Amino acid sequence: MSTRYWLGVVYKAHIERGIAGGFVQLNHGKKRPLQRMSAGDWLVIYSPRVEFEDKKSLQVFTAVGRIRSGEIYQHDMGDGFVPYRLDVDYVKCEEAEIRPLLDHLSFIPNKQHWGYAFRFGHLEILKEDFTLIAQAMGVDVAKFADITTTLYRPTGPEELKLVQENGYKRWPPRLPGQPIFYPVTNEKYASEIALKWNVPAWGVGYVTKFQVKKSFMDKYEVHQVGAVHHTEWWVPAEELEALNDNIVGTIEVVAEYKG
Repeated sequence: MSTRYWLGVVYKAHIERGIAGGFVQLNHGKKRPLQRMSAGDWLVIYSPRVEFEDKKSLQVFTAVGRIRSGEIYQHDMGDGFVPYRLDVDYVKCEEAEIRPLLDHLSFIPNKQHWGYAFRFGHLEILKEDFTLIAQAMGVDVAKFADITTTLYRPTGPEELKLVQENGYKRWPPRLPGQPIFYPVTNEKYASEIALKWNVPAWGVGYVTKFQVKKSFMDKYEVHQVGAVHHTEWWVPAEELEALNDNIVGTIEVVAEYKG
């Protein structure tokens, strides 16, 4: 199935929570817009304002990401609000104002009343339009041509220093007695490991996040080793260099914990 490109309208304060949690909600938590999107599709978020109650216009593109699995689920946010969500792998980007782009976006035929194009809160756009917006946000879509899988890894200061020396692009080789490289599937589990093991050992623990080509990771089984979210991959030490060769982008530090 070919990659499709989408635009969603979300207030900035709301999408910031989505970025932090790796998900998106659209049209007040409706299921229908999410059903239109599939794993590997790209999504750009436009934020007209910071909050619904905010009268001041913002009018910027605020987030870019790729649909992870396409699996739709509900999340209880309390007070009877149980919206539908999709997991999204957001990429680092800068906010971009829409006005300088208006004359170049094909999905906005009426440049004078351009807000009309966003009235449904979710629409499919051409790849050319998406690429133009992404470039304005500092994102080179070509670098993410292959569908990726998001991996997390808890680590200590010594290993992180070696990652830094590698330009945040590669993991160092396993030490003797370490036959397996254990990346995990979610930030929650990685944070628990960092707090339980890295902080007591080093006084500080980190959680890293990185993307690996899905075509490479598909050959590894996901193992559940405890609670439902305690899921991880077991990569033999001799295959770590191959994993490094399939990393897309850089290894990011997404959390730091201190004793």
